[in-house]
Amino acid sequence: MFQRFGSLATAAPGMPAIIEATSGKITTRGELLARANALAAGIRDGDLLPLQMPNSVDFVATILAVLRQRATVMLIDRDASDAEVAQITAHFGRHPKLPKGACVIKLTSGSTGAPRGIVTTEENLRSDCENICRSMGIGANDVNFGAIPLSHSYGFSNLVTPLITQGTALVISNSYLPQTIIDFCNRYRCTVLPGIPMMFDHLASTDRANGSFETVRTFISAGAPLPPSTSRRFRERFGKSIHSFYGCSECGGITYDREGGAVERGTVGRAMDGVTLSMRGTRLVIHSLSAACG
Repeated sequence: MFQRFGSLATAAPGMPAIIEATSGKITTRGELLARANALAAGIRDGDLLPLQMPNSVDFVATILAVLRQRATVMLIDRDASDAEVAQITAHFGRHPKLPKGACVIKLTSGSTGAPRGIVTTEENLRSDCENICRSMGIGANDVNFGAIPLSHSYGFSNLVTPLITQGTALVISNSYLPQTIIDFCNRYRCTVLPGIPMMFDHLASTDRANGSFETVRTFISAGAPLPPSTSRRFRERFGKSIHSFYGCSECGGITYDREGGAVERGTVGRAMDGVTLSMRGTRLVIHSLSAACG
């Protein structure tokens, strides 16, 4: 994946890679690659690197640096408290033996609250990214709006990997304020907005006088169940439907609502491209190359 981004940066070094929404600062592909190469000097093959950062240029550059050095990064929630970070680092501080090719460890608490590591390889990440981009119609010329945490599986797969693998530009923010989201998306001509139900509920409650989305064509909701009432209210407010996305850290994306408004019909869409669903007795079996390795 590092080589892929290197090729994109070499072919078009001046193309925008990341735009910081608040300041408007643009980091080009060439500049992002240079920053990653500088950070790679402090990372060795086999290192396990805990990473807790807000959405930022350095977050993405660090991921690229880890990929270059064939190390492993452990993603920690940007909003995790010091106590939570201490618990996580103590739990994983013994540097457990990782499967060959381990690239990114996604943390999930499951139902117990104890940190659990989901180990992924480059193949897992690349496959999940390809499934997402094909299913959702996200291309190299799109502009993603990134307010959801890049450190979460959803944000990482929908925002970071499309940038790395196909050059999809990313506008980064760390704010969920509805008016800010509308204004930033319009200012930077964003075309895809991945969000969470809370964001869409707040957006649906804004007054029509506060404006609408001028360029976003695809609104994606994941991370929690989207209430049908929120889906309906958002469409009534903005005239566009929300597309539900269902997945999990262990296996990546599973289903996607290609038509929009599926939750109002009682579904979360159909299997994503590259994913096969089948029943084994009462169990749902998911077949996908993006399934994690441990």
